[in-house]
Amino acid sequence: MLKFSTKTRLQASLLFARVCSSGSHNVQPIRINHALQLCPIHSGSHNLQLALARIGRASQIRQVRSSLQNVQPKSSLSGSDSLMLKLRLIHSSSHNMQPKLPPIQLRQCKAQFLSISQMLIGFAMKRGKEFAVNHGKQFVMKRLKNLLIYTIGGYFVRWGIALLGLGVSLDLLYTYVYNYWNEYCLIRTFELGTRPDSGIDNTKLIPRESLVKELKLIFQPVANTGFYRTIISEHGTGTTSVVRRAAREVGQGVIYVEISDEEKFSEQLAKALGWSLEEKLSFTTVLKRKFLRGPLQHTSSDQEKMDRVMKAFERGVKKYQAKFKKPPVLILDNISKLGKEDPELLKKLQHFSAGESTPLFVFVTQSEWHRANVPFMIGDLSGEEALKFLQEKLGIDDKKANQLIKLVGGRIMHLKDYGKQIQDGQQFELIRENAFSSLKNQFSKAEMLQKQSNLEHGKRVIQELLKRKQIKFGEYCNLVGNERVANQLLSANVFSFDPVNQMVSFQSPLMYAYVQEVCIQCEI
Repeated sequence: MLKFSTKTRLQASLLFARVCSSGSHNVQPIRINHALQLCPIHSGSHNLQLALARIGRASQIRQVRSSLQNVQPKSSLSGSDSLMLKLRLIHSSSHNMQPKLPPIQLRQCKAQFLSISQMLIGFAMKRGKEFAVNHGKQFVMKRLKNLLIYTIGGYFVRWGIALLGLGVSLDLLYTYVYNYWNEYCLIRTFELGTRPDSGIDNTKLIPRESLVKELKLIFQPVANTGFYRTIISEHGTGTTSVVRRAAREVGQGVIYVEISDEEKFSEQLAKALGWSLEEKLSFTTVLKRKFLRGPLQHTSSDQEKMDRVMKAFERGVKKYQAKFKKPPVLILDNISKLGKEDPELLKKLQHFSAGESTPLFVFVTQSEWHRANVPFMIGDLSGEEALKFLQEKLGIDDKKANQLIKLVGGRIMHLKDYGKQIQDGQQFELIRENAFSSLKNQFSKAEMLQKQSNLEHGKRVIQELLKRKQIKFGEYCNLVGNERVANQLLSANVFSFDPVNQMVSFQSPLMYAYVQEVCIQCEI
């Protein structure tokens, strides 16, 4: 069997395909000659694909086979050249279709042609199969790629966009609801009031109805006053419980804040207003601030918190005034602590409350307040009120009750503490010693014990008070001779100052009794 090179196979394949593409039943020599002249020599799969597409026409193949019977090959040519020559001689022999070859040579040519045609067909089929496999793989990969990119990818993109839109919508909705609820709680607190609990069991609560009635009048202003009120009391007079009770009974428009050391004032005020200090921002707002204003600060300073709380408070005040045509009341209990910790903030509150169209500020303190229009003084219980408290609330008989009142007077704190000791069965003399021992600590705080710096300053004041029980504030300052020491003695609760009458006296009847005993013994 003859072997042909790839070049020869390609030429024969294309020529054979062009010959077979003739439209007539007889082989037209002009078409064959034209095919021989135009047949390009290329390598690659294009000609193989063309040959595969054309070679399946059986009728034309038979015509070409019959035409080869009239071709006389040259014996000196190689197999491939002989094949090409036979194909080229078709043109010259097409006019005379009579066979000129002997039967043996004709059979040989026929066998060679059949062999060559089978090889060409097999070669084309093999190439076609490889092409089909490769094309099939490419087709499948292309379809998979389109499926992943355009179908599955599009699916995820669409769902991603939908989920993103849903997330942003929910984020905006949650932020709106959170801030709306925060503002709603603020306004509701103004309308209902904080209504603080007195912190004392009702069975042990001292009525003091006249004092509560006066406080309720203060806590119900009828118009913008433009100033604040100050409630001044001595330590242990029960001011907090009375103020809380009055604020609870008034209710509407009264905000009560007890200042302590445990939390910042901004946090305490926000808690009393029922308003959250946490600033809730939507995700889009966070992104906007981040890209337009730089990095976000996740923590706020105390000043920023205070500014936000005061703005929220102002909004509540305006809405309350617009609805009820009267100012709300803000009670700041134990304001002296705020003055020590943050005097600048205290000054701002004073200026804020002294302005027009503002709420009524009520400062509860043990200190002097010069800007107060009319200071309100909460003092001790009267003798009758003290006796009623000891008998009805603590169940102490008249004799022991009168002894205790003579020792401590009407100071509520002392009546409760030492009355409890009487209930427990302690002897009155032991109670008296315990009381004097506690007062000695106050003298130590004021530095008025033996060999302490303020002893001489305090002695001059004590000697004068033992004569008159109270002296004017100016005289007190002259006796002390030092403003810092004068304030220190007052803050240590050895002496007390009445801002209404501008008088100084002993801090309590118990202190007066203790000083009398100390002076008799000539020691402090």
